[in-house]
Amino acid sequence: RGTEYLFPPEKVKVSPALNGRTELPDIEWLIESMVAIGQRVPVEIRSDGGYPVLTLGYSRWRAGIEINKRKLVPGGFLLRCVYSRCNEREGFLANLMENLVRNDPTPIDDAHNIRRLESWGRTPEEIAGIYHRKNAKGEPDVLWVKKRLALISLGEEARAAVKDGRLKVSAAVEIAKLSEEQQRAAVAGDGKVTAAAAHAISGGKPKRAGISEVREILRAVVEDAVYPAGFEFCKTEAEDALQVFCGLILDLIAGKKLP
Repeated sequence: RGTEYLFPPEKVKVSPALNGRTELPDIEWLIESMVAIGQRVPVEIRSDGGYPVLTLGYSRWRAGIEINKRKLVPGGFLLRCVYSRCNEREGFLANLMENLVRNDPTPIDDAHNIRRLESWGRTPEEIAGIYHRKNAKGEPDVLWVKKRLALISLGEEARAAVKDGRLKVSAAVEIAKLSEEQQRAAVAGDGKVTAAAAHAISGGKPKRAGISEVREILRAVVEDAVYPAGFEFCKTEAEDALQVFCGLILDLIAGKKLP
């Protein structure tokens, strides 16, 4: 490692399942930067039967592919690469760790990455250690790992709701227990789906809402005029709606079912 090599990005093999992301981040800014000032940091590759295989730098590789596809650089863009001695699993772990430091994976990314780590024999305790997750007792946060892994069962609509912020992870864990048809019904509309509402939808007993959840609901209503699922009928004049909404919030805190 250390010596740099230049490869057309099209010649570098990539395994999408091992890039650590199922939800790809926007790279337009990176394309513009690499065209304007070049690639500042090389990607990392390993050798597989003499062929270069990407281990780190998936966004830079994607940007290089797009630059050549759009013919933004005369003569074609060459990807700066350095070799690393590692196998497939070691490369995946290195990629995961870089993502955690440079550009956090999404909760859905976490779910798929955790499932892959489990398939390789990693225990929940070990996975929590990889993610630097500890509970209040300072122990590996196994519950966090299990909740992230539960998101594997989310359908396309529910995943989209997580991505756009309408469905928080705490609520998504409850939604993941439902069939895909039930999931679609649960996230239908434009409102936010709270953990308490999701818990009720999944057939559990009404869950008491925490202060942080209530604060977020109120902020969304007051600042953004966005009502969570179950409150759409309040969309009248702001002052009247807020009065009705605050009464329902008290019911939500008490654990009563939403109307």
